[in-house]
Amino acid sequence: MGVAESVFTIKIDERLDLRFHRAFSRACEWAEGARSGGIEIDLAHTRKVNDSGLAMLIMLHRRAGLSGNRIRLLNCRPEIRYRVLETGLGGHLAIQSAA
Repeated sequence: MGVAESVFTIKIDERLDLRFHRAFSRACEWAEGARSGGIEIDLAHTRKVNDSGLAMLIMLHRRAGLSGNRIRLLNCRPEIRYRVLETGLGGHLAIQSAA
């Protein structure tokens, strides 16, 4: 019998910016204690990611991703995908395009 993976999900509204710092910090804390699973960031309603939002993605990658947790960006619009790829994180995050 396998162990079910647990997932920490953050739903972002129109803008990914510093307002979500607390949610990202909680995700990092969760990841430190998680043995499997990952972190999902739902960008279905997100139209803009500013520099502080990109910085939080980098922080999340460093703290959670390097500890073995998968980080997935869900429902990512093309313009947001482009901004993430500009940072060099594209190879470290799973990016799912918006339907």
